[in-house]
Amino acid sequence: MQPGDLVRFCEGNEATWRIGILTEYKKWYKIAKILWQGEILDVHARHVQLHSRHPDNVEMIIKTEEEKSMKLVTQK
Repeated sequence: MQPGDLVRFCEGNEATWRIGILTEYKKWYKIAKILWQGEILDVHARHVQLHSRHPDNVEMIIKTEEEKSMKLVTQK
């Protein structure tokens, strides 16, 4: 998950999922900061799922994977 991605999340033991925009994700704390209805919420990572990637993030991931494959080809 990267900033700008749409994520679905629930808080605590709620059964309903909400959709918000990920603003920050700290792997070492397992905390996602999510913009939802004008508020920034701190939600534990186990309650957050990727809903869809931001288009800029998709392009960056594709570019990174292409660079990795080029490095593997040149190393052989």
